[in-house]
Amino acid sequence: MAGGTAGLEIGIICKNKHFEAMDRMASLVFHEKFNMWDVVILIITLLVGLWVRLDNLFAWQDFADAVFINGKPLLTNFDGYYYLRLARDIIENSYSVHDVYRAVPDYATNSVPPPLISVILARLSLILPFSLEWIAVILPAVLGALVALPLFGIGWIFGGRVCAYTAALLGVVSHDLVFRTQLGWLDTDCLNVFFPLAITYCVLAFSIENEKKRYMYLCCTAILYVLFYYWWDQATQVVTVLTLFPLIVSLIFFYRPLFPEQYIFYSIIVTSALFFLWLIGVEGILIIFRRIISLFQYVSKENMGYFPNVGFTIAEQGPAGLVETVEATTDSIMVFIFSATGLAIICLRTPGKALFLVPYIALGVTAVFYANRFIIFFTPAITIGLGVFFSQLWQTKTLRLLIRCAVVIVAGISCLGSVYREFTDNFLPQMRPELIAGMEKISKITTKESIIWAWWNYGYALNYHARRATINDGSVHSGERTVYNALPLATSSYKLAANFMQFYVIEGVKGLNEWYRAVGNTSKGYLSAIKILEDGPTLCEQNVSYVNISKDGNKSASQWCSFFFPRSDKPVYLFVNDHLRWSKEWFWQGTWDVEKRKGVLVAKDKGFGKGRDGKKSGLVVNVGWADTDSQKAARLFEHSVFNNLFVKKEFSNGYFIPIKVDSFVYQVWEVRGDKMSTE
Repeated sequence: MAGGTAGLEIGIICKNKHFEAMDRMASLVFHEKFNMWDVVILIITLLVGLWVRLDNLFAWQDFADAVFINGKPLLTNFDGYYYLRLARDIIENSYSVHDVYRAVPDYATNSVPPPLISVILARLSLILPFSLEWIAVILPAVLGALVALPLFGIGWIFGGRVCAYTAALLGVVSHDLVFRTQLGWLDTDCLNVFFPLAITYCVLAFSIENEKKRYMYLCCTAILYVLFYYWWDQATQVVTVLTLFPLIVSLIFFYRPLFPEQYIFYSIIVTSALFFLWLIGVEGILIIFRRIISLFQYVSKENMGYFPNVGFTIAEQGPAGLVETVEATTDSIMVFIFSATGLAIICLRTPGKALFLVPYIALGVTAVFYANRFIIFFTPAITIGLGVFFSQLWQTKTLRLLIRCAVVIVAGISCLGSVYREFTDNFLPQMRPELIAGMEKISKITTKESIIWAWWNYGYALNYHARRATINDGSVHSGERTVYNALPLATSSYKLAANFMQFYVIEGVKGLNEWYRAVGNTSKGYLSAIKILEDGPTLCEQNVSYVNISKDGNKSASQWCSFFFPRSDKPVYLFVNDHLRWSKEWFWQGTWDVEKRKGVLVAKDKGFGKGRDGKKSGLVVNVGWADTDSQKAARLFEHSVFNNLFVKKEFSNGYFIPIKVDSFVYQVWEVRGDKMSTE
């Protein structure tokens, strides 16, 4: 009991210290006005941030053949074409909830309202005298530079003017943040850090302001949350966590109004929470938790059942490690140590204030051990920590002039080094113009109802440039769907490949799962489906009869055969390209054994397989590899349908008809599967 009392007393003392610290911050922030130099420095910081994001324009002019097609620039990332197509749909008044272009035949759904980034693109294209493509290329850089604003504000609260300058200037030029918000990188990343930082700033202001106007900051927090939720449509759960966490910290540790005001405020909060829970219901809450768990499994690469976790094959979902994290944030181990020291100072002197940085530090740890794409969220914590460290040195009375000169020199060298790195680190579009030209060619040589079977990386781009439907893309690429996507490319059987593709575009994931339920086992169901499709319609009834189908199957053998070999004639075309020759993770998924839960990994060709910043990409950990030696794996790849078509160009196979095969970059093949006899 005595120990519990002592702990309570310590907690009260610490809380009082937090309040005293926050009162001092309130005096610093809200009673000391920005002067003209602060405004000038902030504007310069924004311009520097914009410069390092747009400087690739010079390189683009030197390598125009790799950047432009028909005078229009290409995006530098794959996912950007998703938002670009939705923007075009808005302009053409064809945007709808039911997306006829994606995840055939299950079809994905579009959000209502449309993603905010697509709405902004569409509106700007109606106002500005530039093409939609040029606006899409420039917009991420302009929005990305805005991260300096909340960094400046939070830095001012944490350590005054010196901390604000440091956090804003070094944050806006931090390499990973620049990389993911650079010219042509059309994605939500360009504001994914701005919004939570702006929310954190508003909540901090709400915490340290004692007057009624504190609720103005709370209203700003609510507005920012709505915009953030509308902006990052792919991860709304993360948006909610990044908003609620600082708000909860503020309410627990810092919000202490007088009784009537406190009573009214908490009554509104509780009523709103209960209304929200009533609105979404128990099922809604369960859906939210399931999505959070699914997201964690995806990021942490946990086993997700019979099929592989696709996160293993995505470069940005691999662990960064400490070395890459240092390179991507400060590019200097010494500066990184300074930052860590600053964070330690915050934790020791004002632990309550440090809680506001917990989400960014937690995401930084996630980046180190799980997914490097979260490094961009670690950058704010690092630069604020560095700002606090410099601020403490700036206030030192001993050898003041010498120490201040050292601070300016270190900060200047760090900033100039980052600017020079971005100026020399030219980044070109990941999809070359010849490949995009092939996609545009598809729109001319195929009918509108045609379905393009391509590796999921190219789903969005095909939707935009070819205006054709695809079966997989960067949003719906679950382990199961991706195995189905890769199977026809990895198998050595033309018959299986064509029959599976023709079957899948009619029945899809739902159809296969219906078969699995009828068989009673996913593993047995998958293997038996492969057997049926490979043997063809003549042996179908015999193969179906061998399978012990449950009474819930509700289909006869002949009906199941019509299910596997549909008479519906949907035109299907295979689109393959040279990227698949060296980025062979798809073969690992296409050869996936659902019983052993392993696939065959083929070694990359030397000199290929480079990912971001020229670093080797590929499977991030040694997991799920079949016990196959490299020579056998290479032979299996050599006899794959992809290799036989793209490299060997075997025309007379009876199932794949050459349509456009004279390019070294891409090929288009018409797919013709077997049909059930009409007799």
